[in-house]
This record gives sequence, C-alpha cells and structure tokens, in this order.
Amino acid sequence: MVALIEKLIKLKKWKELNDIQKKACDEGILGVKGNFVVIAPTGSGKTGIAELAILQELEKGGRAIYTVPSHALIDDKLEDFQYLTPPFTIQEGAGNLGEWTKADLVITTFEQLYRACLFSRDFLKDFGLVVVDEFHILYDRTRGYNLEKLLTILKETNSRIFCISATFEDKAEIGQWLQAKIIQIPDKLRIVPLIPDIIDVRKNCTNANLCKIMIDKNREPYLIFCGTKNYTKERALEMCAQLNSIKNDKQQIIKDVKKTIARDELPELEQALCDCLEKGIGFYHSDLHVELRSYIAGLFKEKKIDYLFCTTGLAYGINFPARAVVIADLTLYDMEERSKNPIPVFLFVQMTGRAGRPQFDKEGFYFVVTRKDDDLSKFEEYKAGQLPKAESQIARDEYFLKAILELVYSKRNTDDDIISFFANSLFHFQATKRKTSMLAHDLPELIKRRVRILHEAGFLELLGMKYQLTPFGKVTLDYLFSGFSSPQLSAFVQLNQHLEQCKGVTSDFDLVYFLSKVFPDCRISKQPYVRSKEVEDFLQKRGITDHTSPEYSAYSVYYKWIENKSETDIDKECKVYSSNLPSKMREMYKLLSLYERLARTKSQVVPTEYEIFKERIRHGVREDELPLVKKIRGIGRELARSIRRYCYAVIKVNYGYDGSPEEILKTVLEKQGEKEFLKHMDAIPSIAETRSKKLLAFVKDKITSTKDK
Repeated sequence: MVALIEKLIKLKKWKELNDIQKKACDEGILGVKGNFVVIAPTGSGKTGIAELAILQELEKGGRAIYTVPSHALIDDKLEDFQYLTPPFTIQEGAGNLGEWTKADLVITTFEQLYRACLFSRDFLKDFGLVVVDEFHILYDRTRGYNLEKLLTILKETNSRIFCISATFEDKAEIGQWLQAKIIQIPDKLRIVPLIPDIIDVRKNCTNANLCKIMIDKNREPYLIFCGTKNYTKERALEMCAQLNSIKNDKQQIIKDVKKTIARDELPELEQALCDCLEKGIGFYHSDLHVELRSYIAGLFKEKKIDYLFCTTGLAYGINFPARAVVIADLTLYDMEERSKNPIPVFLFVQMTGRAGRPQFDKEGFYFVVTRKDDDLSKFEEYKAGQLPKAESQIARDEYFLKAILELVYSKRNTDDDIISFFANSLFHFQATKRKTSMLAHDLPELIKRRVRILHEAGFLELLGMKYQLTPFGKVTLDYLFSGFSSPQLSAFVQLNQHLEQCKGVTSDFDLVYFLSKVFPDCRISKQPYVRSKEVEDFLQKRGITDHTSPEYSAYSVYYKWIENKSETDIDKECKVYSSNLPSKMREMYKLLSLYERLARTKSQVVPTEYEIFKERIRHGVREDELPLVKKIRGIGRELARSIRRYCYAVIKVNYGYDGSPEEILKTVLEKQGEKEFLKHMDAIPSIAETRSKKLLAFVKDKITSTKDK
C-alpha cells in the first residue's frame, strides 16, 4: 500500500497526500474490497482518493471506469488522468463497447455506462472498479434518475462501486442501500478555506449596483451564477459598461469565435459576447453554440476572463480557477413548469464549492446576493448546508414508466426481470423501510399497474409470458436511446395521435409547429422583450395568434432556415438567438425521422417531398442546393449559398446558362472545360482548392452518369 501511494505521489508530482487523502487511506480504501462512499468538501482533493483506488485496480491487472454526469466533464477528466502513461491506456466511453474493453481506464457519463450495462449483462466482467463522481447528483430531479438506474444495475455486478460526493444526507441509509462503507471528511479539513459573505443590494437592486460591488470587493476571477439565461447576458453587458480596461485582443477573439461557430458573420449574441470578452467578461448558457461554450470555459481556465456570468451548467465538477463565487439569484427558472423555484441546498453547496481551488488560491470566497429581507435568513439556511434526505427519483411515474420500457427494450422482458431490477433500486429500498400497516408496499402490484398504463398507451404488449414493445414503443425507445434528450412519453403519444388524425404523412409547417409545441428541445429561444413584425406577419397569414408560446418563432425561423437564410439574418429578422440553431435543427431532423418511421409502422406512404423537406431541415438549404451539401464533404449551408449565388448572379447573367446550380455547373464544365471551371470556383468566397476539386469531381460524375443513361 505504501508503494502504491508513493507511486501516485510521484505520478501526480505531489509532495505528499493531503490530510483528507491520508484519512481516507486510514479508513481502508486500499485495504477493504467492498464499496465506498466518500463524502468530502469540494476542492478537498477527493478525486485523488478515487485515483488511489483506480491505480490499485490497474496495478493488479484490472480495469476501471470513471463516470461523470455530463460530456463537458469528460475532457476535464481525460486531462486529469494524462499521467497514466503506457502500459496503461485511457479511453473516452462512447458508443462502441468493443473499444471500451481495450482500455485500462474508461471515462464516460452515467447514461452511457447505464446503457452499456443494460444491453450487455456481461459487459462489466472485466472491470473491477467503477467510480461515480458527483454522487450528490442523486438529489437532482432529472439527472438523479439516471444515476439511480446506473447504481441499481451496478449492484447486479461484481464491480466495486466507489462514489465520491461533496455532500450527502442520511449517510447510513445510502450506505445500507449500496452496501458501502461511508467515509465522511469534515468541512474543516477543506484545503482552501471558504469564506461566506453577502452582497446586499436591498436598497439599490440593480445590475449596475451589483457589478459595482463586485468590482469594489476585488476578488477576481469571479464565477457568477444567475437564475436565467437572460440574466447572464444582461449582467455581463452591465459589467462591460463599468470596466474600461482591455484584457484581450478583440480582433483575435472575433476571429476565434467565427472559427468556433463556423460563420463569417456574427449574430447579435456573439457580437455582445466578443465585446464582453475584450474586457475579460463572459457569459455562458445553453443558447450559445456548444463549441462556443467550450471556448468560453477554456478562456476562463486560462484566466483570460475575470467575470464569468453563467447558469448552473457550470456548477458541476469542472476545475475552474475561480477565487470567488457569487450566487446572484436564490431562485432558478424552470422552463417546463414556467416558474421560479428556490435553489436546492445540494446545488448551492456545489456552486459555492467552485470557489478557491487548491492549485490556484489559499482561500476562496462566496457571496450571496440579498435583494430582500427574507434573503438574509435564506443565506443563513444555505450556509448551514443542511440537506434534506435524498429521495428516489424513479418513484416518479414518468421515470418509472420509462425504466420499464428500457428494460423491455433490452430484453429484460419478463415480470421476474423487471421486478428483479426494481428490487435493487433506491426506490424499493426506501419504500420497504417505510412500509407500515397504513401504507403497504407491493412492488409486483406497482409494476403491474404501470405495465397496464404502458399497454393502454400503446407502447407494449404481452407475448406469451414476455412483454415486447409494439412498433410504436420500439420507435419511441429508438429515439430516446439515440441521444440524451428525454421528452415525456406523453409527447410521443401526442405525435402518434397526430399522425393518425392526419391520415398520412404531411411535409408542411403545421408539422414543424406541432413538434415545436410538443417537444421542448425544438423550441427556439427568442431575444427577450423584442417583437418581430416579420414573425407576426408570417404567423398572421396562417391564423396563428398565440405569440406568447415558446414555439412562437418556430414557423418563420424554420422556413428561413430551409431557404438558406444566414443565421445572422434570421437573428435580426426574427429576433431570436440563432447561436444554437444548428443543434435545434438536428433535433427537429431526428423528430422528423421518428415521425417517418412511425408512419412506416402503419404502412403509410412517405412521399418524396417529405424526404426532401426532412433533408432540407437537416442541412438548412434550398431544394436545388441539396445535392451539393449531401454529396460533397465539406460543403455546408454557407458555401452552398455562395455557390448558388455565383451560379445565378455571375454565370447565368454572363453566359445565359440556366437550371439549378448543379445543372449550371455541368454546363460550365461541358462548354468551358476544367480549367475555366476551376477559375470560376476561385471566384467563390471560402471554397478553397480542395473543395473546388471535390465539386469538379462531383460535376464530372454527374455528366458521366447522364451519358450512361
């Protein structure tokens, strides 16, 4: 054990283990073979405790898996484990399970590991240890459900479970459920002391005053958590107005942002971001392009941002150099419920724990913004950090039903299979403990009732002694397992009913509008408090009068998207945030594919125009541009737009060649030859030599195909 510790110290280039890591070793993490739950303050080095257990597993020839709650954390952990040089190998856990078994250490998300275990019962036989980071996610309403499923299925295996958490309540219960030893590290052993305070804006509750106070306190770098996406931008712009000093080269930032989001023009949101970043200020939320979010996080890590205004997406695990954290709002906006709810205590602890990291500071600070008298008492409650008991999330009907469908989908489709899974869950463990004569807990009966609900909704049916998914159920689960969005089952029922009512596949914007209403991931965020005459006129012509709904902008935005309007123009004309439009369109494409597969299960004919419509949504182009983006790698909507514009504005005008862009280019090649063809290509912005040659090869092939016919 001593040799192992010395090896890790050398690999990590530490001087020695810290007090917390020494205490964990004294508690037996390297001597006992069972499961562990380590509860230690954020920034205390608890990941190092897990690393000791991982190194021990690898040294004896075993394999380990390290799980995190989000993809954003995978890169962070891959970087942390770079010291594991050959003969040890590290692998990001993606879809191909065969690749997992080639690595000594796999880093993946809760969902990916759960699905791997669900579909291959023997999958974990080669992995002796599974580390579950951010174990307190079990408290979270949506992510907690996925973690509970993972832990439930891990209990069926022989792998050791090693959970690490910043905080947890009712440790005895969770220890009993996981049959784990609990190691509790007191807050006083936190390496970097965390100093709490308030920012009192009760008498002047403005963003300007909040920013001024933060500047005066001089605790940069700040990580400022805001209750809504709009607040992050508003406060960042206010801070930008108050600071005069320049921190970063704006032209370089603009260049980087354009490259990151692959655009020649920047919409309003990105322009505002560049203005802020020049002064060392940033904002971060889900309406920004996913790659742009990574770029911003990278700038903060490099200490090129002094004030980062963000939503709770940055609350988990990423090792930022924040000296101070500000909780700017004590409530968070829930999009589904359309209401503000108090910050859960576990999340408050997680957010404040981002301050004062050992490798950056000797002390950390967190500030709670108090806007009214009640906030002072809330501050004291949060500071005490008293969590409620962690309750099972599978107990919620929606999650219980989905879990049953997942089991049936993976061929765990008998009553015994389903009961066996739920018998290992936290839900059953807690319900059994609370069982009284007044409230009986009958697991088989609970499952029977929920199976009946799924049967009546059309998701599954009984075949002999086994359940199986109906074609509708199979299509639904295929969609749910194709990504990480998880719409409610009622949305799929509505989609099924919509298809039956239409009595056939339609490819009009009524379908887009319907999908935007029913599936939240397709809703497009409008810029706040801004009306668009363009959108209102468009909707008025179609008899749509509800301008308050989240899908308000969808009609005209999707229309402009498939007409290949630039995101900047869509942003200006429709008054929407267009930064994340590509991901919204990918989700809509997936839903249109779902709709198509569902229609085919009913033997409905899918017309050619529907396929074209679906592909135009996917690529964001006009119909005559579609062959270019589908067949030529490297040509996207912007370049397709430029090629089309050149064909009509230059070639057609000067030479009289007519037809689609593809037909015009064929005529150019046939009448003018390759040399002149490539000269034309040189005149198109951003096409470059490689794509010009690919386009030439494509047109040649089309000419050959036509002659062969």
